Amino acid sequence: MTVQPDPWKGAAKRLARELGLTAWSVEPFGPDGFRFVHLGPPRITSVIATRAEHDGQEWLHASIAHPDAMPTWEELKAVKVALIGAARFAYLVFPPAWQYVNQHPYALHVWARWDESDGAALPDFVGSWFARTGELSV
Repeated sequence: MTVQPDPWKGAAKRLARELGLTAWSVEPFGPDGFRFVHLGPPRITSVIATRAEHDGQEWLHASIAHPDAMPTWEELKAVKVALIGAARFAYLVFPPAWQYVNQHPYALHVWARWDESDGAALPDFVGSWFARTGELSV
């Protein structure tokens, strides 16, 4: 079994680089995570990074929130790159209504497998699309 490195080591520096925001405060969050807060300008930004077991698998979780506005798609992508990595799959989840949890009205979340077994979580949607159409869109 391969020992995984600490995913949060250097996370504040990676967030600063990817989001272009410096001066993050860092505090422990949950049993194995951190909360990163940037007080602005241009606005207050909170990023939470955790690791936990769900259905027998270890998952990384990252979220970004502002107190008064939904984060942009670009901000969510930057958090994914900073905390999960550019080369890994991460998932935005839309559960059934009865399983929905909303702790913050302006937060977006992504999840990734801790063991990097990306293929085990979802099918390869891109490969089948490319095979049928010969094109990719970004």
